Amino acid sequence: MRERVIGVAYVDSPEGLEALRTGHALAHRMDATLRVIHVVKSGVGAYAGIAASVPARHGTDITDVTGELRLAAEHEILAHVAELDDGVPVEVDTFVGDAADTLIAVSENLDLLVCGSRGHGPVRSVLLGSVSQRVTAESHCPVIVLPRGVKMVTPV
Repeated sequence: MRERVIGVAYVDSPEGLEALRTGHALAHRMDATLRVIHVVKSGVGAYAGIAASVPARHGTDITDVTGELRLAAEHEILAHVAELDDGVPVEVDTFVGDAADTLIAVSENLDLLVCGSRGHGPVRSVLLGSVSQRVTAESHCPVIVLPRGVKMVTPV
């Protein structure tokens, strides 16, 4: 019998933190491994998002910036995981690419995927596209999407 794995699609947002807390609680309850998945945009999109906050350095290119983003995300995730209850095995995976494509591919090796939704509503979702909408439609495992503003209630 293979080990159970609960995946969490992590982004640096209140919704991402709630997804992490919820996934951790479910992994604890199900005696499963928690796999935290973070996706960094590739190419110019990654660089443009932080260009103002990263001092210009000679020889820095998009690959360097993407690597720095991956490391920063992993450290941030590990800090959040350290705040959670012990006893749950945790794996952190940071990918570079399209979030929906990556989560759909990774879902083949998960028993459940938890992700947050920024809750832009149906009209904005159609205009902007929605990672959670694509993932729920194309995932290889069940998906729990936490709506914006939801808070996990710790059982007594």
